[in-house]
Amino acid sequence: MLKPKDEFYIEKVLAGDSSAFAELVNRHKFNVFNICIKILRNKEEAEEVAQDTFLKVYEKLNTFKMEAKFSTWLFRIAYNLSISQLRKSKAKQIDVDDYIHEAVAEDEMLETLNQETTAEREMILKSAIEKLDNIQQLLLQLFYEKEMSIHEVAKITNLSESNVKVKIHRARQTLFKIMQTSITNIEKI
Repeated sequence: MLKPKDEFYIEKVLAGDSSAFAELVNRHKFNVFNICIKILRNKEEAEEVAQDTFLKVYEKLNTFKMEAKFSTWLFRIAYNLSISQLRKSKAKQIDVDDYIHEAVAEDEMLETLNQETTAEREMILKSAIEKLDNIQQLLLQLFYEKEMSIHEVAKITNLSESNVKVKIHRARQTLFKIMQTSITNIEKI
């Protein structure tokens, strides 16, 4: 049996059934928390901002125009609140340049990566992604993991579509350089 779409629950909430909001929270709480934690890198702050996100969404639900996907609107609120919190706490971001010491040829790196087991490749990739800055991680997650379009990512992040494309491209380049360094270090062992 198919579950009703978000719009069904939104209409119920707007009609006065506030308990229907719990279904929206249950559907999206994991993704909202992931956006917050990717940006803030602090579990307590991320939980607080995720809660604030749902409070704000509940308060402003009547302003949601059902022209776009609810998740896009929700994720944009989570993104904006997370960025605001990040600015307040002035969290330090990891400087990727600290991790890039030397490069190897692309085909050499790919050859070495192909020799690794799937688990080792996943470990290298996960480690490299963790070294990206918060925004790069979020953009890659939305685009690749959540399979959102450039247009949806742009709406969530309040960036132009061309800026999203550039930032995703740069994030992939940085990720590649970090992975090159990891592969080089593996070869030295």
